[in-house]
Amino acid sequence: AAACAVCHGAFGSGAGRISGLATRLPGQFIAGHRTYTPANRRLAFIEKVRHGPFFGYGGTMPPYAPQVLNDGQLGDLLAFMEL
Repeated sequence: AAACAVCHGAFGSGAGRISGLATRLPGQFIAGHRTYTPANRRLAFIEKVRHGPFFGYGGTMPPYAPQVLNDGQLGDLLAFMEL
């Protein structure tokens, strides 16, 4: 909630998100990556969180350095979202 809800809104529904451009988590992210294996989906999510737009993968996600969201917290987030 502290790291994601400010932009993405409430988990699952996206209620309160700052823009329709902010992905509704986790459903909209999963739907946008249906052809990815679960492992590749997790990697895409981690890259997006750590680096924002990367390798031509667009968007306006600000990068979160490990000092802001450490690897353990990022792992907890992945587990919570069942990615």
